[in-house]
Amino acid sequence: MTEQSDKPEKLLPLESERLTYEYFMVEDLDFVHQFHNTPGVVNDPNLLPLPIPIENSQDWLAKQLKSYADEGMGHLKIFLKQSGKFIGRNGLRIIEIVEGVDGAYDHWYWYRGSAPENKTVRRELELGYAFLPEYWNKGYATESSMTLCELAFEKNLADKVVAAASADNPASCRVLEKIGFKEGEVIFGLDLELLSFELTR
Repeated sequence: MTEQSDKPEKLLPLESERLTYEYFMVEDLDFVHQFHNTPGVVNDPNLLPLPIPIENSQDWLAKQLKSYADEGMGHLKIFLKQSGKFIGRNGLRIIEIVEGVDGAYDHWYWYRGSAPENKTVRRELELGYAFLPEYWNKGYATESSMTLCELAFEKNLADKVVAAASADNPASCRVLEKIGFKEGEVIFGLDLELLSFELTR
């Protein structure tokens, strides 16, 4: 794993009205594992049912640290500015998309280098988030997502940000719509049919 000092600084330092943001660290494994095993946090069918094995949390953390080192971005820890309490994660990362042919759905792969080697890929900047259930419906996902998307455009990281959400998760879809994302095509990712969303500069 890569230490924090090796990471390009594309996202931090950063704060918004009610929130502060920090990188995940190599020593955060137990913290990440506890977060992922909180009911309601994870919706990836590959990680369910709970409890999620420690190996899955190790893999997730390793991918974040690699994304920081390679891309200068990834998921960030989100804290309440006033109390310092951890409430969830949100971040930007490079994903790979294999375009569907003959009516097939585009297939999304959530990290650079994760698509099959024999496929032609398109890379996009993707927004993703997960919060502890006790902090849902308080506008924190909207605030942090808007902050990150505005930063992406201010720093010319991309002219477009994409996101995906399940149709069975209308709250997540509403977060994206509130900050201006437009619903696109159905895509395939995480072994699920998902709705794609797009925000342009």
